[in-house]
Amino acid sequence: MVAKLHEKVASQRKNFLHKISNRIANDYDAVCIEDLGMIAMARSLNFEKSVMDNGWGNSFLNYKLEDRGKVLVKIDKWYPSSKRCVGHTGIAR
Repeated sequence: MVAKLHEKVASQRKNFLHKISNRIANDYDAVCIEDLGMIAMARSLNFEKSVMDNGWGNSFLNYKLEDRGKVLVKIDKWYPSSKRCVGHTGIAR
C-alpha cells in the first residue's frame, strides 16, 4: 500500500514536471538556469531527503528545447546573476 502511494506521488510529480517544462519550452526561445549542485547542497545543509523528494534535479527542459530548436543555457553557480549594474549616475539599469 505504501509503495502504491509512493508510486502515485512520483507519477504526479513527473506529470507536473512534464507539463511545466512543456509550457516553458513552448513559450520561450531560450531558457537560462543556474547550474546548482543540489546533492552537495542538500548534504551540506542536512536536508537531502527533502531536496530529493521535491524532484528539483529532474529537468525535462533540455530535450524539449532541443526538439523545438531552442536553447538551454546553464549559468555557473558562482556567476553574480543577482547583482545589479549601476552606471556612473548611480542609477540601476
